[in-house]
Amino acid sequence: MHYKLTSREYWQKYYNKTYFEKEQIETICGVYDDLWKKFIRHKDNDKGGKIIEVGAFPGRYISYLSKKYRLIPTALDYNNNIHLIKKSFNAMGVKKYSLIKEDFLKVTLNKKYDYVYSIGFVEHFINFGKIMENHLKLLGDRGRLLIMIPNKRGLRRLYGYLCDYENLKKHNLKCMDKSIFHSFAKENNLRIISNEYIGGFQYSVHQRMNLPQKLLFRIVRLLSLFFNSYIEKNPHWLYSASIVAIFEKID
Repeated sequence: MHYKLTSREYWQKYYNKTYFEKEQIETICGVYDDLWKKFIRHKDNDKGGKIIEVGAFPGRYISYLSKKYRLIPTALDYNNNIHLIKKSFNAMGVKKYSLIKEDFLKVTLNKKYDYVYSIGFVEHFINFGKIMENHLKLLGDRGRLLIMIPNKRGLRRLYGYLCDYENLKKHNLKCMDKSIFHSFAKENNLRIISNEYIGGFQYSVHQRMNLPQKLLFRIVRLLSLFFNSYIEKNPHWLYSASIVAIFEKID
């Protein structure tokens, strides 16, 4: 069972105010430049390596990575507005790319890729383990896989109950543990390149707030801005924003 916790309509509404300017894409994606350096092999630059993003809408990351590392990109998403991903590619000056408008749970691709990744995707499924295994079906020999998900346990879970409950319900918190990725690597004969918590406390809210919630939001935002420098240097499951794991396929 791959029961989804979200829908097409949810994601179309979620990204209805997405920007497609080059500077904004670089600002959003450039935050993770240290992470991309771990993911992409330097020797693959200029060699036409193939990269695919699962759940690619609205295309910011795939356009950024393919431009920065000169990779041949494929964007896979079932969103009805998948054509908007073209705007991200156009903004970054990427001319050669593929768009696949299919449900990841149903699509069968014959191609293999040097790099496979998803960001904020796996945690929206009940059977997240099977979803991660499906990522591996796209991976070529010695290929690399990156999975990044939010960390909504710890303090963020409490905050979510108080101010962001509707959004919290759309996430499967059971996958938000580094041990999950460690076990996944062991079961699938993968080498772990990185498996870590990253980022400051995530205080964003995705719903209308009443007056007490607005007050709490402002307090948490202020505290986050003050403490996030420390949090980013001292990652922990209790408060870090995300979990990211990078794997390499072993022969």
